[in-house]
Amino acid sequence: MPARPTLLATAGALVALAVACVLSLLVGARTVPLDAAWQAVLAFDPGSADHVVLASRLQRTLAGLAVGVALALAGAGLQGMTRNPLADPGILGLNSGAAAAVATGVYLFS
Repeated sequence: MPARPTLLATAGALVALAVACVLSLLVGARTVPLDAAWQAVLAFDPGSADHVVLASRLQRTLAGLAVGVALALAGAGLQGMTRNPLADPGILGLNSGAAAAVATGVYLFS
């Protein structure tokens, strides 16, 4: 029976992700009703609500999902590569390299 809690946790996380995605389409500087957002996704009319949903909020939501997936894959790859379930970027010196890149960027562009 140990698979059941994992299955429930995964299902709960997916439901939470779906709710967060829907909320990111609806909530913002201008609130869009759920039916207007649904119509914007299914049948685009170049009205203002449809434009707000498709031009800005949907792209932001999809970009956030893509970045989250990329970070999760990078973390899983790092943990698999080092065979350490507690691995973080500091093990390979990535924090120091990132700090050096930021310092160089600040020096060059300021």
